[in-house]
Amino acid sequence: MKKIIGWLLVSVTLSAQEPDWEKMIGAEQESDGDHLMSDHLESLQRSPLDLNRASAADLESLPWIAPQLAHDIVAFRNRFGPFHSLQQLTLIKGMDETTLALIAPFVYCKDQRRRLHLGGSVRSLWSQPLQQSRGFVENKYNGSRERILVRGQIQPLDWLNLGWLMEKDSGERTLQDYRCGYIQMQRSHPGITLLLGHLTAESGQGLVFSHPGQWSDAWDGLAAAKRRIKTVRPYLSTDENAGLFGGALQWETNRLQAALLWSRTPVDASMENDSIRSFIATGLHRSDAERETQNRVQKTAAGGMVRWQPSAGLRLGLCVQRLDLSAPAKKQNRPDTFFDFSGRSAVAAGLNWDAMLGSINWFGECGRIGQAIAVLSGVWWQMAQWRQVLAVELIPAEYDHLLYPHLNLPEKNQQSLRWAVLWRALPSLSLSFSALHTLHPWLRYRLDYASTLSERQQIVAVLSADKKLTVTMRCQRTGTPSSETLTADEKIIRNQIRNAVLGQIDYQPAKSLSLRSRVEWNRVVQRKTLAAMEQNSQAASLHQQGTWSLARSGSLCARVTWFQAPEYDNRFFEYEQDLPGRLRIKMLYGRGWRWFLLAGLRHWGLHLTAKYEESIYLDRDHTGSGWDETSGNRERWISLQAELRW
Repeated sequence: MKKIIGWLLVSVTLSAQEPDWEKMIGAEQESDGDHLMSDHLESLQRSPLDLNRASAADLESLPWIAPQLAHDIVAFRNRFGPFHSLQQLTLIKGMDETTLALIAPFVYCKDQRRRLHLGGSVRSLWSQPLQQSRGFVENKYNGSRERILVRGQIQPLDWLNLGWLMEKDSGERTLQDYRCGYIQMQRSHPGITLLLGHLTAESGQGLVFSHPGQWSDAWDGLAAAKRRIKTVRPYLSTDENAGLFGGALQWETNRLQAALLWSRTPVDASMENDSIRSFIATGLHRSDAERETQNRVQKTAAGGMVRWQPSAGLRLGLCVQRLDLSAPAKKQNRPDTFFDFSGRSAVAAGLNWDAMLGSINWFGECGRIGQAIAVLSGVWWQMAQWRQVLAVELIPAEYDHLLYPHLNLPEKNQQSLRWAVLWRALPSLSLSFSALHTLHPWLRYRLDYASTLSERQQIVAVLSADKKLTVTMRCQRTGTPSSETLTADEKIIRNQIRNAVLGQIDYQPAKSLSLRSRVEWNRVVQRKTLAAMEQNSQAASLHQQGTWSLARSGSLCARVTWFQAPEYDNRFFEYEQDLPGRLRIKMLYGRGWRWFLLAGLRHWGLHLTAKYEESIYLDRDHTGSGWDETSGNRERWISLQAELRW
């Protein structure tokens, strides 16, 4: 509903366009929940940015707005006065109709829009597998099979926001298993915001204050190369590990922004002799063993951040943070924990910067924890039809990320170089190339070998033949080192090379119908150190998707996927259309089929959605493993969601 309202603010000459979420948040990892980035954009739909007040940093938080364009928008406003319509943005170099249509739901420029801020939404989700795993058959799981979620957000007053969420996963007992919520009070004059409850924080490039959410680089290496800071904001996600619980006070003027925060967050952990043996990051509490680890440790974090803008093109930041655990984290005598956080407390401080030097954006951060110093810096520049970014990252092994020691963020013990370039050769043709090279003095598993190198190169070409037809090609090459245990005292390094090609055609024969055809192929080669080729395997997948808009009140989406991936290393990650607010990425390997049907119905402020999904494996008689193992070769889920907006 709010998206439709946002589109109506745009001139009738501007056609609305649904963002391709896969290119923003699709990643090579399985997911069946929320995503912090999609939640950020959803919150912007409820409270969009005011073009006549937003800073360049605010505008950069949208993935389609490059640093140069964000500063040009602010410069245009300062020179010619307030915007009176979104269509005026097309007068700025670098803003085309396609980009304008993408950002339209997230920005506004009329004072009348203020009355639309008041309102709210309530969302209820029910989903259930149609097969029983071993955990249910043998009564190892304490709860029922369905997954239930209730989430609400309301703004009863112009200065007050409230949000809450309750969720139980399949196998957990009640909705009380996970709860989060917040109260946010803010006044424009003066610019003070008080946030109580669940929150997340970010500063600079994430070396001191960070959160696990980030734009994916699976498609766009430019968008992921630089963190678009969003400082302190409410947290309302089903990811039980990515939020903090406490309070934050933020003060903001035209040139200065300061924030103080304190949090005490429960964390799942396995204990041994009053010490933390390991952190448990699954967020699942289905069996007695899993429930024993629930909220065993209290993680207390306190700190502050200051951002100063001495001139229009320069921002400087300073941040400091202290972490305390209620029990010491003991370094285990295991190779897979060599670089894990240990101890009971630590202090981190960092200096970050973001400067526009003509058409060049120089950004970065330097952080220190104990005697370890980490640096992340890059330059982003734009020339005519070219956009490029070059970034370096130096993270020593002793640099432990404090807010989330159980999630290992960011990666440690590495030196990386990233280069990404986008060339808009024609208005209808864009080509992008990205390369990421990471040097590990050792692998995560400590081995007495020379340094190892992981790398990835990617080329993406997008051709929009007309408004109805778009052709996309993506070529990837990744090299990943890994270790293999031969005997108790002997290990070797394997180097895995994966070459992958993706071709996709999007066709819209009518306003109410859009079709997508995709074919993927990959080839994986495994080599041992100082040895000949060990393994060579190939995989392919093909899917066809259709989306129908039924009049003005409904939609129907269907997809069927065929896949043949003989080895786990050949697996595919399929991003799927899903229930509003939920991210679904399904991992497929083996041989078989997968299909889903997604139906939506909208009437005034009520949005009803249903999804049925099924995977059929032709090369096995069971799916899953451990207590999640199910007999038979089929996985089936049904999901229903109702959302009321006003």
